[in-house]
Amino acid sequence: MGSPNPVFPRARFFVAAILFVAWIGFLAFLAIQTREPVVLSRPQFLVSDAVVLATINENDGHPDPAVADFKVVWSKDGSGAKDLGPLIIPALSESDAENGWRGPGDYLLPLRKRQFGKEMIYELTQLPLIPGFRPKPGSNARIYKATSDALAQWHVIAAEWRK
Repeated sequence: MGSPNPVFPRARFFVAAILFVAWIGFLAFLAIQTREPVVLSRPQFLVSDAVVLATINENDGHPDPAVADFKVVWSKDGSGAKDLGPLIIPALSESDAENGWRGPGDYLLPLRKRQFGKEMIYELTQLPLIPGFRPKPGSNARIYKATSDALAQWHVIAAEWRK
């Protein structure tokens, strides 16, 4: 009987070290990919009168309240983009990073319909009061960057309404 071969313990150590580094790299990749997830507020959408997919431009570092390019993806009364007319949402300019503003691009906007004299206006839906959740004072209207993940969440919410 000879002495044990020292190659196998070294080989096991290097394989384990490579697997460990690969695992840490994978965890870092996941952390980078999910560091700013978009999570839709289901109650906010449930109390909305319409949901619009809009292209929002930037105006002095804030969202431009005049939304020229938009598509109605859902409305309570079945109205479309023609029925909404030109969309100007004054509270949109108050949105900041905390409320979902991530720079110019496509956004999901939950809207409430309000009668203003003879005119019908649309405004951002505020986060409703929910037991156990108290929104911060100030603007509680969230907007959502239209990422593939956010749109997938929207489709789940919309499918629940159709049941």
